[in-house]
Amino acid sequence: MTLSRSDMVSVNIVYPLWREQALALAENQELLGHLTNEDPTPPQCNIPNSSNTPTAETSAPRITEAYIPWKKSDRLLRGWIIGTLSEETLGLVVGLDLANVVWEALKNAYAKDSQEQELTLKQ
Repeated sequence: MTLSRSDMVSVNIVYPLWREQALALAENQELLGHLTNEDPTPPQCNIPNSSNTPTAETSAPRITEAYIPWKKSDRLLRGWIIGTLSEETLGLVVGLDLANVVWEALKNAYAKDSQEQELTLKQ
């Protein structure tokens, strides 16, 4: 089965309602800190200890244990958020790499006057 653009139903939903739905999902999946930045990006790499005699093995940066699962979770949440956006709204977040950065961009665009501004989402 293939889906075309005409198979997707677009609806206009007021930003506060969309925000509450997104927050509920993130909280349920224990990813709320990714949106609120209470769970910020952990250091990606360990910096080698310069006090030891450097070798090829000890001088190369190593990815931290905390970074990989954090990045996977952040990508999942970012992908879900982006998946709810219409083509028009996607233009606001193209190239933004972190869920929190996408979240803030949408908040800045739509939360100012949420009674009048609407976020177009796929249903």
